[in-house]
Amino acid sequence: MTKKAKTEDFDSDILRNCELKNNYIKILLEWTNCKKLELLYRGTRDGMSGDAFHNRCNNKGQTICLFQNDKNHIFGGYASIDWQSSNSWKSDSNCFLFTLTNMYNIEPTKFPNSDSSYSINDNSSTGPAFGGGYDIQIYFPSAHYANFPHSYTDVLNKGKSIFTGDNNNNNQKFNLKEIEIFKLIK
Repeated sequence: MTKKAKTEDFDSDILRNCELKNNYIKILLEWTNCKKLELLYRGTRDGMSGDAFHNRCNNKGQTICLFQNDKNHIFGGYASIDWQSSNSWKSDSNCFLFTLTNMYNIEPTKFPNSDSSYSINDNSSTGPAFGGGYDIQIYFPSAHYANFPHSYTDVLNKGKSIFTGDNNNNNQKFNLKEIEIFKLIK
């Protein structure tokens, strides 16, 4: 018999005070077919830098990247391959982006990868980046972008505002309040 994941053991400042925390954790575990998420990196704890991200996350296997913008919207990306500071695009047909909370109050949604040759950009000087047109890019210390959709499919037809919270869907930039990266354990 497989042991069920305990959502109360999940160490996330981003989800700590969310009313639907346990629901969000269960959704992430279901989407990734994993039993547990183990915190590798928290920006406010470990440093908001490419070096800090890669020092704690490289060669750890599958990861979930959880982002919270200054409007308290929660979103992220999943990579089934290692981060490695390779300074190149990496292909991952299992990669996806997601939203848990957003300005539209739409339920948690996955955005599938539509161009797997540009799944993640593994640049040693930046944080995680998803998509060839930088569907989501964390560029420390302060420039963070959502140019969505590019290499991922917008199943909601909301564009970059689903991540940025920009009512006019014009602005690609967003302010990052927190970032957490979790290793997935089967």
